[in-house]
Amino acid sequence: MISVALATYNGSKYLDAQIQSILNQTYTDFELVIIDDCSTDNTFELLKNYKDSRIKLFQNDKNLGFRKNFEKIIQNCSGEYISFCDQDDVWFSDHLQILLDNIKDNFYIGGNALLVNENLEDMNVTMLQSLGVDFVPEKQEDWFKFLLFTNVFQGTASLVQSDFVKGLLPFSENIKFHDHWLAINAAVKNKAVYINHPILKYRQHGNNVTYNNKFNVLNRVKLHFVSKNNAKKIIYNFLKEISISDLNNEQTDFLKVAEKFWGKSSFFKRIKIAEWYSKNYESVKGSNNQKLKIVRIVKYLCNL
Repeated sequence: MISVALATYNGSKYLDAQIQSILNQTYTDFELVIIDDCSTDNTFELLKNYKDSRIKLFQNDKNLGFRKNFEKIIQNCSGEYISFCDQDDVWFSDHLQILLDNIKDNFYIGGNALLVNENLEDMNVTMLQSLGVDFVPEKQEDWFKFLLFTNVFQGTASLVQSDFVKGLLPFSENIKFHDHWLAINAAVKNKAVYINHPILKYRQHGNNVTYNNKFNVLNRVKLHFVSKNNAKKIIYNFLKEISISDLNNEQTDFLKVAEKFWGKSSFFKRIKIAEWYSKNYESVKGSNNQKLKIVRIVKYLCNL
């Protein structure tokens, strides 16, 4: 069985479309575990109206915040697998079936997403394209290196073995985005896999814009620094919690380079790392776009 984990908070505007898309999945052996984090709108009242035995609905006594609420949901999931869910997207009907068919013996699997606007109109770009990623690793052993520099895993487009994710609780307070954290931990064991197939409509609206066809410069700058800061925290927390003995020699070498890459260093030290970055660009960024490569290297050298 799959447990679908949904954390809600003031999400009534888009919630019904998402829940209907879950209840209408072609794969039906699932439970939908919902914990509302003391919404101040009518979210919880809306949730109580659904009459489906697969829904397990709870509401916190006090607001826990997303991270703690998310951990609580995971602990209340009873399935062999857990599929994470946002309150404002829409899943394709075969979302769960595709993930389940492709996870095999891996700990964590991610899928691509189709970006849509607030009204669910196609923006003609996938999540991978919005990240500037043209391809992802084909070999399991290459995922660890890749994830030290680039994250393509999106929580709401993923499936994880329940025992694996529960074994990583509690999440560090510095881990804002669980998807990258889970992926990099799975990749250590060569148990992370990704399918370049859209399995949901990822709604873009005022609170979560990832991509904008009109290219809002300020928004792109903001997203760049948020992503960079999150990547630093992921790497540093991974360094604190992982035992070097769990890594092979190649993984240890890549981790040392990543630590230097994301760390604070002088311009002259960044030149040396940039040289390595340039030589390994395709394998760590999943792109052979030379213009984008130059832009990223210049940003790195300028510490942007």
